[in-house]
Amino acid sequence: MASIRRSSIMDFRRKRRQSNSSPCLSKRQLLGSLFAQVACFLYLLSVKNEISNQLGRTRSDNERCSILTRLNDNEISNLKEINLKNCDLQSIPSSIQYATGLVKLDVSNNPLTTLPKELKYCTNLDILFASSCPLIATLPQVLGDMPSISRLGWRSGSLSFIDPENLPPNLVHLILTDNKIQSLSDPQIFHKMKNVRKLMLSHNQLESFGSNGGLEQMRSLELLRLAGNKLNQIPSQLWTLPRLTWLTISGNPITDAFTAQAKVKQIPSIKMDDLEPTGKYLGEGASGKVELYNWQGKEVAVKLIHGVTSDGKAEDELAIYSLVGSSGLGKRVVGCVAILDDERKGVVMEPLPAKLDDFALPPTIIEVTADRWESSLIFQASFVKNALHDAATALNFLHGIGVSHGDFYAHNIKVDRTSGRLFLLDFGASFIKGLYASQAEKLEVRAFGILVEELSKLLDPMETNLKEKLLSLHRDCTNGNVDSRPSFDSILSILEVL
Repeated sequence: MASIRRSSIMDFRRKRRQSNSSPCLSKRQLLGSLFAQVACFLYLLSVKNEISNQLGRTRSDNERCSILTRLNDNEISNLKEINLKNCDLQSIPSSIQYATGLVKLDVSNNPLTTLPKELKYCTNLDILFASSCPLIATLPQVLGDMPSISRLGWRSGSLSFIDPENLPPNLVHLILTDNKIQSLSDPQIFHKMKNVRKLMLSHNQLESFGSNGGLEQMRSLELLRLAGNKLNQIPSQLWTLPRLTWLTISGNPITDAFTAQAKVKQIPSIKMDDLEPTGKYLGEGASGKVELYNWQGKEVAVKLIHGVTSDGKAEDELAIYSLVGSSGLGKRVVGCVAILDDERKGVVMEPLPAKLDDFALPPTIIEVTADRWESSLIFQASFVKNALHDAATALNFLHGIGVSHGDFYAHNIKVDRTSGRLFLLDFGASFIKGLYASQAEKLEVRAFGILVEELSKLLDPMETNLKEKLLSLHRDCTNGNVDSRPSFDSILSILEVL
């Protein structure tokens, strides 16, 4: 009995302890549950906001993509610009015919199989973009009936054949980069492109270009990109076009042979791990961005080169840098002190002096080939003389080692706004001249002549005598008879006595 009584007493005490402790456990559980509910509420709120944002973006895209079915005919006729990019369209609604006031249309990145015949009623359409439409293998027939189109962008597509009847007759700016075009040899094609000033054909599969004649009709052509094709020769007619100024032919079998024969300098090859980042961004061009790093105890500018651009390929640009080496700076050319040969390709350069600016801004689709300058600029005579002398020195150096820059523009120049001293940058469009040494120099002389004219327009109005001499030099450099243009050696002699 005593043992039973002791057991009962112990059971009673244990139950009382449990009874006394249960309110404390309940509070902890309650607090834990409350925190869990708050956390759950905050999470659900964040999800709700994210879903709302996505719904907002989707509604906006749906409104944009359905504009031709959502608006009435009169509302469509008042549209100046329509953006149907990334709308998953298999066809363009026939209501496009009512867009009679339309100036710009973008139908890029859609699974279209053609463009509708109703598009021809858009009689004010000036700019058409239809890039990344992989199901279209040739330019749609309707385009041949659209004389208003002056700018056509058809990049990264599946075009394999160009029917001259389907080309808009008044094109000025034509981009066909990164398609599958194998030949442009029908003289009728060049007749249809007789007004084209800018023609982008890099990264196609061209085996022939102008081989059956007709190139002489392209007397308005100023800029031509033929990089990354399969050309074994460059037609002689091309070099005689009176306005052709900016050309790249790198990455073709003919220029690959020139590159293989070139005597490159012994430039160190390094890896990304050899560089210490500083976090300082210096700028960016068409072929890559430039940042500041530390290497071997000193600051260097590193350009990380994009794999493929409309101007050429990374390996072709690196070959030019290897040829220029570190000897260019003294000749006003930015070369390199090492090659970055890693997963990311690039060049290591000596940093330029501080307080250098871009000389000008690059052209847009509106200017086509002309750089953009600040209208308020006025340059003194000494500034202009220094700038032109340095530019001619840079080009003379490059052509002396067998390189054509291919993209000699003020926007590829860094200049000291006080003195006019400058450096030429960017070999993204450059090529080794090989058999075309003399012809390529004459083209680049024209590019220099355009800079001469641009600076003469910005010269102090009081400098009338200097302006007259500059305009005379401009006429010589841009002579329509290509063979009559001076060499850079001669140009430097002229500049010395200005």
